[in-house]
Amino acid sequence: MRRLIKYLTFADYVVGVFTHKDPQGLLDKFAGKGERINDNRERVDFGENIGWFIDKATSIAYKTTKGTIRYNKKGEAHIVPARP
Repeated sequence: MRRLIKYLTFADYVVGVFTHKDPQGLLDKFAGKGERINDNRERVDFGENIGWFIDKATSIAYKTTKGTIRYNKKGEAHIVPARP
């Protein structure tokens, strides 16, 4: 594990930066209404800017209205910005 941590950086994990002021409002309005990706995720177009998607290949950040809602086993959810 120590070797793995040595080679991974924060940038390896970051796919976006969520900046919307009301995440709970977005979840209340859009949860369960997106395109299902798998049992734990759905893709949603929120219709307004929710943050920045970071292209790992170029390191360029793009404003985006799209994101994935990710659910855990407890039914809790969070939003991750996705490619515009």
